[in-house]
Amino acid sequence: MHQTTKYALNLIDPSDDLSPDPLNENMNKIETELDGCSRLVFGTYKGDGERTQKIDLGFTPKALMIVDDTGTMGNANRIYGGLVFSDTVLRSDIPPATIEENGFTVYQGGNSWQCTNESNRGYYYIAFC
Repeated sequence: MHQTTKYALNLIDPSDDLSPDPLNENMNKIETELDGCSRLVFGTYKGDGERTQKIDLGFTPKALMIVDDTGTMGNANRIYGGLVFSDTVLRSDIPPATIEENGFTVYQGGNSWQCTNESNRGYYYIAFC
């Protein structure tokens, strides 16, 4: 039996006996790769106006992109979104969000610029894992 170069998935030759074992091995390898967080998750949340709101993803993202319901990340004096990394602080004085275990936290009003949890405003996010 041959295997693919990149992921070592089983390739069934016409002369191989028909068995579910190689297919099951492939599925287990794929599932293991996906558990390693090689994915994107798209989602929405609604701001509740509280100082902080935790958004649970069920995994810890490596990066996050947030925009408000108009596709805006900010204007002259408000931050409605932005790009956030788990290991790099782009602007520590006014973070649009912080990545935490199993999700991220958004903020409202602690700094008048922070508006990623404005009451009744919709937000979109892409979480990169």
